[in-house]
Amino acid sequence: MLFRIDSSYLIADAMLEATVVRAGTNNTLTFSLSADKGDTWRDVWTSRALGAQTVSVNIGQAPWRTNEISAVSQYGYLLRVKMRAENPAGIGLNGLEISSDLEINMCTLPRLQPGQNRITLSAAGAAPHDQLHATFCWDDRAGVARGDVHQLSGPRDVYTIRTRARKPDDITMRFLRLENPAPSEGGEAAIAGSRAPGADRGSPASP
Repeated sequence: MLFRIDSSYLIADAMLEATVVRAGTNNTLTFSLSADKGDTWRDVWTSRALGAQTVSVNIGQAPWRTNEISAVSQYGYLLRVKMRAENPAGIGLNGLEISSDLEINMCTLPRLQPGQNRITLSAAGAAPHDQLHATFCWDDRAGVARGDVHQLSGPRDVYTIRTRARKPDDITMRFLRLENPAPSEGGEAAIAGSRAPGADRGSPASP
């Protein structure tokens, strides 16, 4: 499996978190990272213990400080998952989360305005079974880290977000996240996201 992470901004840090299961000593699962479009790779984690295992690996600042292949100062990177087993039940990837912190100017984020906002999203190349989600997170007079999560109904979708503000200065954008939890089978998963510096990593509150 190959995951492609793209960004319009420089990547400042990145984390890999996963849950894997290994049933025998001859079975292996390895995560590898490339920062040059697949020309060179570095193994960042390999299964060694048996049973269920939790993976938490920094693929950004930690390897960057030791001059290893890292996601830092890149506009994108590749994460490869290799599994080898004597039988299909011998190894498994039960969960995977890849997160990137971006170095951006807050003024470049799409800015919501007071009242009702009309949002238009386009996703070129989306497959019918893809589940594209867009998450806006912001502060306004109703609270901190308010959020709206929308699943696109097609390659182009139009919907509305309503803020509670009297003037534009009442609104502070935190992040816009675009993700595809169910990429096309046999293809790559392209994920892009923007986060304001210092924004909370947690889920946004309901509007």
